[in-house]
Amino acid sequence: MSFPSPLELCRELGTPHGSESTDEIEFCPQHFAQWWPEDCPLPEVLHSDGWNGRARISRGQLFALGRGVSTAEDAVEFFAAAAAYGSGTQARSVYRACRAPAVDGFGQVLADLVDRGRGLTAAETFSLWNGAVPFIGPSTFTKLAYFSQPEWSLETADKPMILDGRILRALGSSGATISSRLYQDYLDVLAMTAALADWPESAVERRWTHMGLKLLGSPASGTDRAPAALL
Repeated sequence: MSFPSPLELCRELGTPHGSESTDEIEFCPQHFAQWWPEDCPLPEVLHSDGWNGRARISRGQLFALGRGVSTAEDAVEFFAAAAAYGSGTQARSVYRACRAPAVDGFGQVLADLVDRGRGLTAAETFSLWNGAVPFIGPSTFTKLAYFSQPEWSLETADKPMILDGRILRALGSSGATISSRLYQDYLDVLAMTAALADWPESAVERRWTHMGLKLLGSPASGTDRAPAALL
């Protein structure tokens, strides 16, 4: 699997304005309420005023929750918020996410991983999380790793970054399996694209997330990348 060239991706980014559009993601709490394990309390972030209600989760909230994890309960709340951010209004990814909290000792395992992962390099982070918790794959654990990093860590060159299905779709790689090799290739392309565009890497990631969301209603293919006009 190869990504487009950084020069091509840089051209497709468009202007910096609008990269903040994924600072908040709208999601449907009722999707989680339907499938959350009955013997596990529903995290506060997933509470809804009604069946048809929608809620929003921001990146600022995720950083606050992730950096504040110190107990099993904190970890479950953080996981729920990250899963909500990842699912948006799409129900299809919620069922798998809701299976994870039923794993024995889930909250404590998650809290331990978050604590051990703070300040690690991207490769170390992937190795730590990959396969550590059933039903939590790279699309989710790269969010958990990123949003739980201390602020100083996100200023380093070799930091973990988010990679999920939305970003893969924006890069024309829908359905690709996120292996450690693919993750490193993505980080290299992200860094080079950001350098060419003179954008922070986080802004490029947010733009690709936005592009992937725009394409969710389109048939997946190996070549479907969002043109700048979509932005």
